[in-house]
Amino acid sequence: MDAIYLPVRLEGPKEGVLVAWGFTTDGDRVLLDVCLGARERVEDWLDLGRGLMPRGLRSPFLVVSDGAPGAHRGDR
Repeated sequence: MDAIYLPVRLEGPKEGVLVAWGFTTDGDRVLLDVCLGARERVEDWLDLGRGLMPRGLRSPFLVVSDGAPGAHRGDR
């Protein structure tokens, strides 16, 4: 899970683009989802994760993040 900030419109601020990658049991990397996120808010990460569940993704065994705001909640 990570986010990058890209100029998605000709004018205005850059937008956060949230990305979720997964790995198969064979070690192949798979792009799971890409979506716009307003500055990596908790709600944006929750929406991304909840969108994966109806597509068959089970609870992850491990989540790796670079400390992205909103993706890491020490109080949960």
